[in-house]
Amino acid sequence: MKDGDALSLSFHHADSDVPVWDASFKTGILAMDLHHQHLFERLANTSEIIHGNPGREVVGPLLRALHAHAIGNFAWESRLMRTYEYPDRIRHESEHEAFANRLTNFLGAFREGHPDAPATMLRFVSLWITAHIQDEDIALSRWLSET
Repeated sequence: MKDGDALSLSFHHADSDVPVWDASFKTGILAMDLHHQHLFERLANTSEIIHGNPGREVVGPLLRALHAHAIGNFAWESRLMRTYEYPDRIRHESEHEAFANRLTNFLGAFREGHPDAPATMLRFVSLWITAHIQDEDIALSRWLSET
């Protein structure tokens, strides 16, 4: 997401921190769209559980699973970009790496006992992933359809 960009997002409910999947996130690449839809579902489920104030023993695995899902999706996208020699692959992958590093930092803050880390992580993931899909992944999809 670039500075000054505004996202129009629909959230699950008024106090939700995760957006709802809709057509604006479709890339036209079925496998990518399925990865993204699953991530949105994981975000919604994680948010619902976290807002129920479960113990750390429940929250930790949820956050780690969210992190692992994102990393798995990034690996898949990287293979796709390498296979088709996407000219903007290095920059796109560097965004993935920066995102993964931020998630690692959130997980560290959670392990250190920062009480707001889970909710802050969910909000960050929600905003980042929606902007990334709508900007970067859709651009990748357009490029692939033109080659």
